[in-house]
Amino acid sequence: MFNKKQQAIESLRESSGLIKTTYCNIDKIRSLFDKTKGRFTSQVVDDRACEDFDFDELFMFADRTTSVVGQQHLYRKLRTPNAGDFEEQETLIRYYQESEQRRLQIQYQLAKIKNNDAYHLVSLIYDKIVEQPRWLPVLYLLAIGNVVSLILFFFFFSMIYVVLAITVVNVCIHIWNKKQLFTYIHSLPLLLDLSKVTKQLIAVKVPYKKMEQVVNATRQLDRIKRRMSFFNVVVGLDNDLATMLWYALEIVKSMLLLEPIFLYQTFKLIEDKQEDLSVVFDFVGEVDSAMSVHFLRESLPFYCLPDFTAKPKQLDLQDIYHPLVINAVHNSISISGKSVLLTGSNMSGKTTFIRSVAIGMLTAQTINTCFARRFCAQPMRLHSLVRVSDDLMNSKSYYFEEVLSVKRLLEASQGAGSCLFILDEIFKGTNTVERIAAGKAVLQVLNRNDNIVFVSTHDVELAELLVEGYDLYHFCEQVDGCHIDFDYKIKHGVLKTRNAIRILEMNGYPASVVEDAKRVALQVGTKVGIPKPFLN
Repeated sequence: MFNKKQQAIESLRESSGLIKTTYCNIDKIRSLFDKTKGRFTSQVVDDRACEDFDFDELFMFADRTTSVVGQQHLYRKLRTPNAGDFEEQETLIRYYQESEQRRLQIQYQLAKIKNNDAYHLVSLIYDKIVEQPRWLPVLYLLAIGNVVSLILFFFFFSMIYVVLAITVVNVCIHIWNKKQLFTYIHSLPLLLDLSKVTKQLIAVKVPYKKMEQVVNATRQLDRIKRRMSFFNVVVGLDNDLATMLWYALEIVKSMLLLEPIFLYQTFKLIEDKQEDLSVVFDFVGEVDSAMSVHFLRESLPFYCLPDFTAKPKQLDLQDIYHPLVINAVHNSISISGKSVLLTGSNMSGKTTFIRSVAIGMLTAQTINTCFARRFCAQPMRLHSLVRVSDDLMNSKSYYFEEVLSVKRLLEASQGAGSCLFILDEIFKGTNTVERIAAGKAVLQVLNRNDNIVFVSTHDVELAELLVEGYDLYHFCEQVDGCHIDFDYKIKHGVLKTRNAIRILEMNGYPASVVEDAKRVALQVGTKVGIPKPFLN
């Protein structure tokens, strides 16, 4: 019969590498990123870009971590391109590949810090610790007063009233303190678990460049172990006995104000050790996130490591695909000295393709993994404008939101280093003539220097205006009677057909509406100079 450890390891063996099905609290997961993003000198992927290429869904797909610490670390890694050590990650991955049993032993240790309370460890490690209140000496007096009153009660029965009065005050303070500092109280025992797990990872000789620094940090944490142990819940006993002991301890702690007194003393010790805690936290996070990348790669149909040897304004993508699309069609494209303008029918795949390029550039620079057979480029700062919505609360129209978003892209294009700009249907919130004029002007500016732009559009007129600085590609469909079939394959050149009115017809719109739409399209298109093939 398996013991508990063997059962846990067997469970990990069965679930290793699978996409998680439990609730994903992104707000808690991203707390490490939010508290530390100011420390990174490299690019931080902003919320605008994350929304544009479904970052949260991408993270949930990539997240195969075992611990909460690893999960938070992976999220931060994906939001901070070029901030990690790829050599460190690849060394760890090779270490896991050498022995499944050793990997499972590491997972078993990491699973000890997957409790939801562990999400709050970042507050202890990276926030300014709560300072000792000026009224803390009063707590000592109340605690001592209750002890003295209890002793005197055995000699003077009337002291019962003093005992009751002080106890009521102490219980109120105890409850208030627990409510105010609930997060810290429940996180403190997890610091002990974090320290224990770190020691186990050191014992199995996990390869890590800064191991000496990690060892020294764990030694420093041993100095506050006893203080943190006070906040541990009774474990290792049957449920009824554990519950009785818990209530008994709560009574003693509330009468003597042990919890707030010890808590503020512990805060002072932790504040002095925050740097050591950060070292340990990053170590465990890196060990776990590297294992997550290992599992992610094993689940993919194929992947590649990025090649950053490309010359400026060159890009070679072979069989790139979108990782979140089931049975995704892969595409290849190579550019040199130019950007890419994509035209395409509705639903033909052009937006999915440019998102694939954005995701590839992101994961290349964060987890050293690309969803392609070849990804050769220079490291680039990633900026996007795919999804735009009006801001009714601040009285901003759709077009005005577009204007502000495009302005941020223009400002980014003037900064140091090269940028990859991903845009879908620029200025679609305004009329055709001004959209084309403004779009042409903006896309020319974004394409300067070593920047690369991937832009999709329905405005075929832009293709003629930007032909000198942009390579032209398109996606299209095959029409067979009442069916439209998409192959989702990128093709060189500009699109020659449109399908919006065809889709109306195929979805049962009245014939009068369809014929009228065709007639008006021909009249308006001819007037503004759109070639007839686009209007058929």
